[in-house]
Amino acid sequence: MRKRKRSNKGDDKMQEAITNALIIVGNELKALGQNLKGIAIETQMQESSAKLGAVIIKVDRLTDSEKMLAHYKLCNNPSVMFAFLGISPMNRLSWSKVLLQSS
Repeated sequence: MRKRKRSNKGDDKMQEAITNALIIVGNELKALGQNLKGIAIETQMQESSAKLGAVIIKVDRLTDSEKMLAHYKLCNNPSVMFAFLGISPMNRLSWSKVLLQSS
């Protein structure tokens, strides 16, 4: 079998056009992936915030205003919110008290 030689400069232009098109498509897919990642994070935050409300309501010995303030503070600090949701129910009151005392 013989190797086929390129004899046409049009082939080079076609290959360059295909390469450029693939680069554009790759960049668009990368941007789409970033957008989807952002949407997934936002969705997780909304779900966790809703779950947090249900969890805070169950914390005994907090007034309604303390519960609202704790919810507000936790929603504004996602890493602390996720930690709060992960602790045992018996430790949530002490966490809430410390959170409410902090600025």
